[in-house]
Amino acid sequence: LQAMLARVDWKRDLHFHTCTTMDTLDYSGHDLNAGSKLVIAAASANHRELGHSLPEELSLPAGWSEPRLAAPGMLVIQGPAYAGESAHDPWQQTCDNWGVPPSLEPFPLIVIVDDSRFATERFDNFLWTTFTRSNPAEDVYGLGAFTEHKHFGCRGSLVIDARQKPRHAPGLVEDPQVSAKVDARATRGDTLAKFL
Repeated sequence: LQAMLARVDWKRDLHFHTCTTMDTLDYSGHDLNAGSKLVIAAASANHRELGHSLPEELSLPAGWSEPRLAAPGMLVIQGPAYAGESAHDPWQQTCDNWGVPPSLEPFPLIVIVDDSRFATERFDNFLWTTFTRSNPAEDVYGLGAFTEHKHFGCRGSLVIDARQKPRHAPGLVEDPQVSAKVDARATRGDTLAKFL
């Protein structure tokens, strides 16, 4: 992912497949078995150095807070809770109003989430949050975005809205009693330990 982000040119390397079929268990789409995919073609030489720490001067749009790094070049920002389609539509306008700050050049990927602490606690959390809560055709925006001959691109960071939406399945919450039973059975000499 870091190698791709160092090489990608968002002006030319984004290729959307819209209104396409999805796996039945993939609930990121807009309907059962329906959604979109995004192909990123990043085969050029390094295009940028990725940022390893938050920019010193980071002015966020209204309602965005708690910026954190998931990994070099990957900025995670907490956004307001999703409030339906009417709140969803102006996101590109929010990005347009933000402009293309030079301080964000080392951060080609910005992900908007419900809980930036959780999303950056482990890289697994970042991957899960980003790619199970976003449907590219609906949830990908960009700083300095443009459409030219039906090709979408952006001059600044790619922005993914990975907040929880009503169509998404609820989060999986571990039951402490079930976890304790599994842990007990996995102890040396017990039932599950024989298979480990």
